[in-house]
Amino acid sequence: MSLLNKPRDEQAKPNPARGLWIGEEEDRELIENVQKNASPGADGFGEKRITFFGGVSLLLNNITGPGMVQLPQIFQQAGWVTPSLALVYITVVSSFAATMMCKAMALIPGNSSFQGRIELGGLAKHYFPRWGYWLTVLLLVVSMQAVNISSIIITAQTTDFAFVTAFKWVGGVEIYPDPGFKQIHSAGDSNSPFENIYVVSIGFVCVLLFSIPLGYFNLDDNIFLQVVFFLIIPRDRRR
Repeated sequence: MSLLNKPRDEQAKPNPARGLWIGEEEDRELIENVQKNASPGADGFGEKRITFFGGVSLLLNNITGPGMVQLPQIFQQAGWVTPSLALVYITVVSSFAATMMCKAMALIPGNSSFQGRIELGGLAKHYFPRWGYWLTVLLLVVSMQAVNISSIIITAQTTDFAFVTAFKWVGGVEIYPDPGFKQIHSAGDSNSPFENIYVVSIGFVCVLLFSIPLGYFNLDDNIFLQVVFFLIIPRDRRR
């Protein structure tokens, strides 16, 4: 019998052999917060107003993230069979993982219809021992930061290319190897107009100025941007 199918009283019993345990008091606090925050806006995050189309837009925008940039090169180097089989395998595993995570959310008392805001950290705190909870949070933070860093770099490089294409100019402060202000007037053949140097470019500053204000809003408030960018993606592909 899996953990998700066990009765709640069996899940709540600590097992000393598993090491540190999250504790009944903290687990009860999580459940009480779910029940208390079930009403719209009670948790301070506003109402849940992400529509089905908004959720699909968010999902596809995440799928077409920094990893997609490498897909053509992977198919060129490895052929079409192995990458295609790998993508099918990842699709199946990811689908099962997402389904099981939704089931785990629904099995938390008071959240059978997803009334509260239970995310991966809350699930780990509810089901895992303490070391499992902290390990899950660590891996989550590391993976999210890896995606953020790669996304920022690719977006900044794309913005630099846009400046070169539109104005035949882009500038930036070179940090290494020759510190100073550097100007570029042609795109070149590299993945960045600045090629292999460390630089704080105009594109990076634009991404910074655009991203910081959005960080003050939750996902419900800026989901419209996800929809806008989702609608832009097919137009870029047709070009």
